[in-house]
Amino acid sequence: MIEFNILIGVSATGKSTHINNVLGGVEKNYIISDDEISEEMANELKISYEETFLEPKEEEVGERNKKYGEVIKITEEERKKTPFKTRKVYKKLYAAKLEERRRFFNKIKKAVEKGDKNIVIDSTNLTKENRKELISSLKDIKIKRKLKIVYKVFLYGDIETVIGISKIRHQKHLKNGESKCIEPFVYHYMDKIYEIPEREELESHIKEELCNNKNIYCDFEVIDNSNILEAIFEKERYLISEEFMESIEEETKKEEELYLVGIEETKKKQKRTSKKTKKQN
Repeated sequence: MIEFNILIGVSATGKSTHINNVLGGVEKNYIISDDEISEEMANELKISYEETFLEPKEEEVGERNKKYGEVIKITEEERKKTPFKTRKVYKKLYAAKLEERRRFFNKIKKAVEKGDKNIVIDSTNLTKENRKELISSLKDIKIKRKLKIVYKVFLYGDIETVIGISKIRHQKHLKNGESKCIEPFVYHYMDKIYEIPEREELESHIKEELCNNKNIYCDFEVIDNSNILEAIFEKERYLISEEFMESIEEETKKEEELYLVGIEETKKKQKRTSKKTKKQN
């Protein structure tokens, strides 16, 4: 029987450690990571990992950015298939995220069809809709062996502890000449949208999407890393210098302000459009 492990949880909450220490790492698993695909795409576009997630803050729809292409507006359904938080996006980066998505599901298809190793979906999978789409992707795949779909749900306690650990990681990355970083406001966003599943959700998705396929089984596991994360942060928090903390907080505040301004502008434009439509009618 092959295991199809869907890891569920905010970044920096122990998923990678679990893959290596409990699931046996790459030797025993096909590890399909959306982060790795994003880094691959960034290298192809010759931009940083962080840049692949950028959204227009000040440019208007129709304007062109030399590096990221034209600013376009996508539908809400299209937005849901990307990590973008607003419907105003750079055309080049939007196309890149669609290509990442295609590669992600193609890797799943190939791994399931091979059927010679367990599979680990190493991404956040924070919403019910995300998880349903993953299970639905198995519909048209020829499954040669019995398959057990496992939800591995990671709990983390206080999001501020996770942000602290992320800052420690960031400082270590900078020392190693790497720039990869997830900003604190992104963690708050993940914490806000996280829909912690129960076993019934998994069973329901299998029933709806896979029509109770007799070769498919399910399992459910909760991994509460709250105490471990708290201990890690307390042990390593001295590594974060005050200067580093101040610089990160300053940058994050600016980013968050720009993001919130973008949201407010979108809302105002929607209201103006709605009023114009009503007048025309």
